[in-house]
Amino acid sequence: MNTVPPTTATGRLQRFLVNPSQTTIGFQFLGLGLLTGCVGSALALIIRFQLAWPDEQVIRPETYLAFVTLHGTLMLFFTISPIIVSGFGTLLIPAMIGARALESVATKPWQFMQVWVGGTAAAAPSSTELWQ
Repeated sequence: MNTVPPTTATGRLQRFLVNPSQTTIGFQFLGLGLLTGCVGSALALIIRFQLAWPDEQVIRPETYLAFVTLHGTLMLFFTISPIIVSGFGTLLIPAMIGARALESVATKPWQFMQVWVGGTAAAAPSSTELWQ
């Protein structure tokens, strides 16, 4: 079997992406929440620039509405939920109850990948306005 040794950067990244341990998956959810939180905060900053100077057209009105929708979707479903429910839940609950491993080890990495697919599917309709 051709495996990458974990001492290289590629090996560490590969091990981090496919490792089913509760700590790794918890940090993946926290990282996803922080990443989408940064994108949502950037959108909020652009929205506030438009509100600060209403006479100037910082962004088009259609783009403004798309930014508001995308900001709300990202911050609610892909920042708060992955951090509070999935991230801290996966990271802290098993340690607090004294469990040695996750209840469903095989499904947790799959759930993390589903969040990426769901996030892309939910954000795609709002972001189509940005590419016109």
